[in-house]
Amino acid sequence: MSAYLIFGISGNTNFGGYISIDGEKSVPIIDDDFIKLSPGQHSLQIHSTSDAERKMGKTQAFLYNNTSSSGAILDSLERGAAKSALGDTWDINVYVEDGQAIFLSVLTKGQIIIDDPLYKIEVMSEEMQKDLDEKFDAWLNTPVRSKKLIGWGIGLAFAGIFGLSNYLSQGGIETDGVGGLVLFIGMAALGGWLFYSGFKKKIRRK
Repeated sequence: MSAYLIFGISGNTNFGGYISIDGEKSVPIIDDDFIKLSPGQHSLQIHSTSDAERKMGKTQAFLYNNTSSSGAILDSLERGAAKSALGDTWDINVYVEDGQAIFLSVLTKGQIIIDDPLYKIEVMSEEMQKDLDEKFDAWLNTPVRSKKLIGWGIGLAFAGIFGLSNYLSQGGIETDGVGGLVLFIGMAALGGWLFYSGFKKKIRRK
């Protein structure tokens, strides 16, 4: 048996905000998409802005509250930017049982959630549960690339190549021997391997 969280967006169906489940990283709410849940109590947080935007907003708010005034006009612009980045948040605590689905509805206009998100819980039919289980299994077994590994690979390879270039241009071999040469080549090689490993599609969601 299983439970599901199913999304529905009215208004601008291309934007539904973001959702964090049980304190995890938030993900975009996509119309007609779904997330499999374990039966039991869950804490849902719906945000109008992404994690990155809210983090930036908190930084902007901190700087605004802990620095001297920049003048009435600039202060107003800074407050507005921080408030916009922080956005709005709605908290929903819900209990879902085996064989039930939570239908979450969001009303949006442009890139704004214009009303409180609504939800209802219903018992799934056997046909509906079978369909969702099959779609979830297909998603779970779909080979995908790893953005995280790709990012680490690019960063490490760039650091290795940049470090090697500086090391050679500054005569590092003459002054420090080949230790630095081996280090930077190793970093570049490891970065290349991480990039390759992340770019190669694999089943990673299990």
